[in-house]
Amino acid sequence: MNKNNILISAPELNELGGVANHYKGLSKYFSHNVRFHVVGRRKNRSGAFYLPFDIISFIFKMMFFNIDTVLLNPSLATNAMKRDEVFLKIAKFFNKKVVVFIHGWDKEYEIVVQKKPKQVLGSFYRADAFLVLASEFKDKLSEWGIGCPIHLTTTKVDDSLLDDFHLEKRSFKEINFLFLARIVKNKGIFEALDAIKEINNRGEKINLSVVGDGPALEEARQYALDNRLSNVHFKGRLDGDELAAQFIVNNIYLFPSYHGEGMPTSVLEAMAFGMPIVTTANAGLKDIFENKKMGVFCKMRDTDALIESTLSLIKSDALAQISHYNYDFAKENFMASKVASNLESLVVNIK
Repeated sequence: MNKNNILISAPELNELGGVANHYKGLSKYFSHNVRFHVVGRRKNRSGAFYLPFDIISFIFKMMFFNIDTVLLNPSLATNAMKRDEVFLKIAKFFNKKVVVFIHGWDKEYEIVVQKKPKQVLGSFYRADAFLVLASEFKDKLSEWGIGCPIHLTTTKVDDSLLDDFHLEKRSFKEINFLFLARIVKNKGIFEALDAIKEINNRGEKINLSVVGDGPALEEARQYALDNRLSNVHFKGRLDGDELAAQFIVNNIYLFPSYHGEGMPTSVLEAMAFGMPIVTTANAGLKDIFENKKMGVFCKMRDTDALIESTLSLIKSDALAQISHYNYDFAKENFMASKVASNLESLVVNIK
């Protein structure tokens, strides 16, 4: 096999964030010659501080590393798009193919683009292909006149995360919910806490483990204390075996986010562990989530709907069936080894 030289521009892989986590999980499965060009925040300094150095480093790589294709990874947001437009222009100056993988999608910036797409997106019309995490993003790019191929892709589940997991041990005799996300309001943490409180008040014996950190963590802790939610346990940020353990000891995944998600990795991870899902019809999930077969969709920012949807799920007799379906679906579609292979195939076959 002729190996391509691919340069992936992305945050430092050990940084917090979805893009870094995505490539950290994929990196060991790449078969082509893949290098990384670090951009964005690192060592507690902003990305703007490092940008001049990143540009010089990028030009050096274009000149001396025999790169075939550059893979840029912005979110559809002001700073990320302006930054990566610079790298796109440089790559095109050196006659490189450029693939743009848009991860997050800022709805407010979408409005800005919608008014003057040609002016705002500028040099992005010179890209050779786009990758997106939701069909609604693909449709929007087409509406804005992007004429190159636009491919749907997905985030991933690290194969090794499931090393010590055995689906036959999954039990629903007790209901233990897991909420895993950055602890910010628009991920639905307070809706989740309210739902747990009401379900508990209705006599259901349940627990909730909250995994993650973020600016709303202390407020969420205090909220749980004020509402005497002794069945809610805050675990902080976890990785590796400690994270896998939470997917094993809990059995239903609760994620009522109204953030502009692409394809939330945590939902795919929960599916891979055979967990029924309670979530919202958010961007990429609408493309893959089968309501009632994989769990239940609930309305965004609607605690009453969240409570009723969650109760209908935990009182059903289909939890074990859903568990097996999610496990099989995730193993077939979301494992990092497969996602890495599919991503490379898309990138190297760009005409």
